Amino acid sequence: MLSVCVMYGQNSKVRSAEFLANTGEAADIEKAKKDIELALQDPSTANSAKTWYIAGLIYEKARMFEQQKEWFNKPVDKQLRGEHTVKAYDYFVKAYELDQLPDEKGKVKPKYNKEITAYMTTYQGELIEYGYYLYEGKDYKKTLSMWEKYLDMANFPYMKGIVPESDADTSVYNKVIFQTAIVALLDENTEKAITYFEAIKDKYNINECYQYLSQQYLVKKDTLAYFNTIKMGFEKYPTNTYMLESLINYYLLTGNDLDGGLAYLDKAIKLNPNMAQYYYVRGNIYEVKGMQEEAVKDFEKTIQLDAGNAGAHFGLGRYYYKKGEVYMERINNIRDAKIAKEETENAKTIFQKAAAEMEKGRELDPKNIDNLNLLKRTYYRIYQDENNAKYKDVSKAIKEL
Repeated sequence: MLSVCVMYGQNSKVRSAEFLANTGEAADIEKAKKDIELALQDPSTANSAKTWYIAGLIYEKARMFEQQKEWFNKPVDKQLRGEHTVKAYDYFVKAYELDQLPDEKGKVKPKYNKEITAYMTTYQGELIEYGYYLYEGKDYKKTLSMWEKYLDMANFPYMKGIVPESDADTSVYNKVIFQTAIVALLDENTEKAITYFEAIKDKYNINECYQYLSQQYLVKKDTLAYFNTIKMGFEKYPTNTYMLESLINYYLLTGNDLDGGLAYLDKAIKLNPNMAQYYYVRGNIYEVKGMQEEAVKDFEKTIQLDAGNAGAHFGLGRYYYKKGEVYMERINNIRDAKIAKEETENAKTIFQKAAAEMEKGRELDPKNIDNLNLLKRTYYRIYQDENNAKYKDVSKAIKEL
């Protein structure tokens, strides 16, 4: 008898909440909220599709009261409107699930499909707008949640063909996926960012998607996925300097395939023949491969395009220093004093060229320790005197670092 009374009491609350949702004013909705929340927690009514549907109606009515303020140019509480939208959304989702369950006779007789579909269609724009509101407040975690609710709609059976999912670059759905991925970045949620960028990479903002996606694979330290992404991104957008430079850097940093790096650098130079940095990087690769003359040409081209490139001056300085060392080795095997003296003067001239380039580099980058150490050795080769003013000046600079 007691259980019957309790069940009757909860059912009456559902009926009361339904009446208020359909006819009540704003003040009545607060009572309806309390009644329906009690019914949702009671086992006798919590498993009923009707209870959850009425709960959705109540919060939909509350949302509408807030929205109607716009019509009369009154200030709208966007936070409250968004919260009501989320509540209504969640309750309608649950109502739909329960409404698809078979009855005592094993038959499925849904009652609320049409109504729920109509309300959920409205919530597409509501969830997007509420997400923007949260985004402006830098609440990225909640923004992510709102836009994910919108994206989830595409998987609801009753929303198929209603959510504007499309492969078109102008698709609202694709735009929200992209923005959700960006918000996941801001929330430092690498896994979700990767998931959404992967989903949209060939549909919307393709150029940017591949760039963001590659960066996230770096964060994840997934080297293979990173390489595959930048390679595919470059194939789709061969003029994208980020992808091209990333590929070049990958080959240089791994050191496994310098020829592969050279191949991409050659492509880069063909696409951007006035990009000084490309010649500089290629010059360094040539130097590592022992192709000294090719390296010199690229360092000189770098300086021609960008006189402020310290690295290219250092590269030329290294070239002339090594060339001078070759002369010095040759001199040790010369028995004719006259010829030995001439070759020594030739070596000195080459070392002076090396010093001049390194001094130019030093002006641009005065704290480069490798350059300073080599410059110090160069001055010793030129003057054979540790008390020489230039030698002492470089030695002092090294000590002060």
